[in-house]
Amino acid sequence: MADLILSRFIMMGLTGESLNTIHIMIEKLKSRKLWAAVITAVINIIGSDIGLTPDQLLSITAVASAFIIGQGVADAGKPQT
Repeated sequence: MADLILSRFIMMGLTGESLNTIHIMIEKLKSRKLWAAVITAVINIIGSDIGLTPDQLLSITAVASAFIIGQGVADAGKPQT
């Protein structure tokens, strides 16, 4: 998928540093930590509208925070590519 998007930008005439920046941004969008944070933020914003109590929102936030921290620790142990 990322390769398809990059090929579209190449066809538009983007090269070099601009293309590298776009590639990095596409790779960042694959981050499970990012999506966990985004989904948690959305749930917290609309939580009261969908009937969640403050305690439920706190629990969801705590679980998401633990996941993000745990994934960060796991990622820290991986070799950089």
